[in-house]
Amino acid sequence: ANYSKLVWSDEFDGDTLDENKWVKDMHYAASKPKDQLVIWDERVLSVSDGLAKLRTIHYFDPYDPSPNFACFSNLSTTKTMNWRYGYMEMCARVPYKKGCWPSWWTCSVTAARCISQDIVPDYSYMVEVDMFEIFGSVDTATPNIHKWYTTEAQNAGSPVHTQYSLPKTSYTFDEYENLVNEYHVYGFDWTPDYMAMIVDGEEYMRFDFSVNFDNVVLEGQDDPMQDFRNPMFLILGNSIYSRYSDFPGDPPTE
Repeated sequence: ANYSKLVWSDEFDGDTLDENKWVKDMHYAASKPKDQLVIWDERVLSVSDGLAKLRTIHYFDPYDPSPNFACFSNLSTTKTMNWRYGYMEMCARVPYKKGCWPSWWTCSVTAARCISQDIVPDYSYMVEVDMFEIFGSVDTATPNIHKWYTTEAQNAGSPVHTQYSLPKTSYTFDEYENLVNEYHVYGFDWTPDYMAMIVDGEEYMRFDFSVNFDNVVLEGQDDPMQDFRNPMFLILGNSIYSRYSDFPGDPPTE
């Protein structure tokens, strides 16, 4: 109700991905487990019937037995759309299943060569906002915000990462027996003061920018939460936990 002007959208009403809106992004491919092969074809990414269909599949190559699964890397808007503030929502059928790791998230434009990077101050960290990640759960979407201290740390070869460690609320569906077949509306409300995560119109988590959650202030940094007020780009991911022993659940069998 607070917003009336539509500035960007994709209804996936064709039969191919609109590459004026989406980038097939390999920037985050290194985060995939070694036994997941990154491929780009209709087996893992297709558009039809008003849907973008993102899949991870079983994969076997007799000449290279190491990959057990194949997936795309990420869809992003690094080169096509960066935005700051407003309301975004996605209607999606999400694989709430043991071993699955779908995600809807953003990064500040300092994380990649983005179209808005030239208007952003040169802060020595970037931020990540997870509207949700499904950590192999059958019923729960988990939000988070992160800082990645990049400049000096990357030069030293060991980036420093912190994440929100204060009390936080995830969204758990009361009825989840058929959740993997249901469409729900996931919302994200972003203002200069906060970010709020929403499911089916219900706000369940708000991150307040007046709170510096990791208590770190860099030299010369006036506001340690400033990058949460700078332009960001959108990312869609759909992977699995195939070799992450610290996450719950084995890889899916379907």
